[in-house]
Amino acid sequence: KDTYYSVTDYFDTNEIAETATKINIVPEIDGIPVKRISTGKYDYRDNLKYIEAPNITEITIPDSVETVSISSFTGLTSLETIKLPNSLISIGSAFRNMQSLKTITIPANVTSIGNSAFSGCSNLSEVIFEGNKLKEIDEGAFSGCTSLKTIRLPDSVELLWDGAFGGSGLETIYLPKCGQSEFVFI
Repeated sequence: KDTYYSVTDYFDTNEIAETATKINIVPEIDGIPVKRISTGKYDYRDNLKYIEAPNITEITIPDSVETVSISSFTGLTSLETIKLPNSLISIGSAFRNMQSLKTITIPANVTSIGNSAFSGCSNLSEVIFEGNKLKEIDEGAFSGCTSLKTIRLPDSVELLWDGAFGGSGLETIYLPKCGQSEFVFI
């Protein structure tokens, strides 16, 4: 059985959270890789919220991480830079409401972008897809991204779910031949 750690918190004390400007997640703990970043909760209503970490502008995620899941960074609304690793396979609703985020690069190995992953990122104006493995963009993944005017999806995309780009500012989208809901832009 594969043994790995899941990071569920980033600060030892509230004092550290209040003054920190960066989060650098470690790639391993005691020689065991960190493969998942999560709130440790399965219910988005009961997640970690860093309202007391107003100065975080950058997150670096190591190349050991494969999944960034539900609400991992909720509340870090000053976040400007997210360095996603090449090892990443799936993105959950980790980056909702990141008001300061302007650009995101989706690494080559990502196969799915989950429900509400970047919803409410109103200043997100550029999404760069590095590879051609992305298969699915889930409900509301980029909803409310009002600064997003153009996006070019990789040819590998097979499914676009309801509201994937609902309420976004999209004016131009380059779509592959894929199955999509009739409500992708609603």
